[in-house]
Amino acid sequence: MVGGGVAWALLTGIYLVLAGQVSTSEVVAGVVTGLVAALLSVAVRIDAGRQFRFRGVPWTVLLGRPALALASDTARVGMALARAVLRGPDVHGAAVRQAFARGGEDARDAARRGLVTLGVSLTPNSYLLRILDERDEIRLHRLAERKPSPNRAWPL
Repeated sequence: MVGGGVAWALLTGIYLVLAGQVSTSEVVAGVVTGLVAALLSVAVRIDAGRQFRFRGVPWTVLLGRPALALASDTARVGMALARAVLRGPDVHGAAVRQAFARGGEDARDAARRGLVTLGVSLTPNSYLLRILDERDEIRLHRLAERKPSPNRAWPL
């Protein structure tokens, strides 16, 4: 419940900052929308069928690799799109396979799969299509060619 109260206060504060003014109507709207969002957040946590555990996540890898790949992938995609403009629309990309240690059904592995899905899809050159459970790999769509990551646990 403390988490719900903190979420309510934070969401109300964010609403007021984004509203750009502190009038009576904005404060009422912020309190109501903050309360609704906080209640929904608590309800989702209570009803969640899957638990996530974020302890032990290598945050430097998770945040660092996609940030570093952002510049190189933007250049790769830009070159592919420039070739498409100059030569005609022959750039379609490809679905590629990436080795991925799926792990078990515990909260830690569920969190890792979710974070890998998000991290892989942050860069403009890749989008996670599917986690192939039976093969311990993920299927990605890439517009421009890129070598697969050797890291099976965090293939970002």
